[in-house]
Amino acid sequence: VFERKVGTWDREDFLANFEVRWWDFELAYVTSERLDVRVGLGTKFLGQGGDGELRYVLTWMQSLSFEVVVPSSSGALLLSSFGGHELERPVPLFRLRSGWDSVRSQWYLAPLCPSGYDNPEPGVYRVGAWNSARMISAYLQR
Repeated sequence: VFERKVGTWDREDFLANFEVRWWDFELAYVTSERLDVRVGLGTKFLGQGGDGELRYVLTWMQSLSFEVVVPSSSGALLLSSFGGHELERPVPLFRLRSGWDSVRSQWYLAPLCPSGYDNPEPGVYRVGAWNSARMISAYLQR
């Protein structure tokens, strides 16, 4: 779950502007802020659009990329492409669900949009040895 922080926007560092929290699907609650989010989620500033919106590419586990737009006026993050596919129309991005698909034997990341919007197809990502070591290290440090 992405929640904007109050204060001056740092356009070069996307994650500095948000508190990122895990959502527990089974118990339906939001956890405390995850300070280790940079382990799995990388960001890069792409530029500013004609209407003042800011564009970023986010990369999950260094293997699945998607683009988001931050509107110049306040509002929801908009997902404009996911897994290399441009969306027909940007959709609000509130949550991302990650997990293991035991039928296909692969990890997936699924954007979850508010009701009234179609969710993009989940994307597949890989968990390599380097990412695994970084995640274990971050987990042990907290």
